[in-house]
Amino acid sequence: MNLLRVTDSKTEQYSIARLKAANPQVSFPEEITLAMMAEKGVYPFRVMDRPVIAADQHATLSESFTQVDGEWVREWIVRTITIEELRAGWFCTRLQGRLALGEAEIARLDAFIDGLPDNWTVQYDNWSLRQLVDNAVTWQRNSQDMQMLGFALDYTPEKMDETFIRAIAIEI
Repeated sequence: MNLLRVTDSKTEQYSIARLKAANPQVSFPEEITLAMMAEKGVYPFRVMDRPVIAADQHATLSESFTQVDGEWVREWIVRTITIEELRAGWFCTRLQGRLALGEAEIARLDAFIDGLPDNWTVQYDNWSLRQLVDNAVTWQRNSQDMQMLGFALDYTPEKMDETFIRAIAIEI
């Protein structure tokens, strides 16, 4: 049985063990009745059925409890997944990425890298950027490395998204 405790300021998930520990002076029977629990501000609650959600949504259990028709319930919160959360799950292989970019864009990227001065930035020089393009096993959309490649190609975030979606769709 799911239990919660109601105090003046809040509700919180609770248990029989916590009820007994909080009331050591009370000799509880083996079967604690709902009336006995209610005297201590403890009530059963029901978790609402998980909602059916769309692919671009996320459902999480609410941290709070509400009363519906005299019954305590814990509801689900449904929200739209942000583009940043979607991007975090976008991975492709280097081959998929290079195929999605195509020969002309890879040539542009190569020209950008070849034209970089040594120690172009603290994190990137032309050698390390070349290794990323030529040897990284996977590319992750929201990584700093992919942001750098997007910068090198003068891509907007939307253009990077389109490219990643194309790359992920390539079956190899």
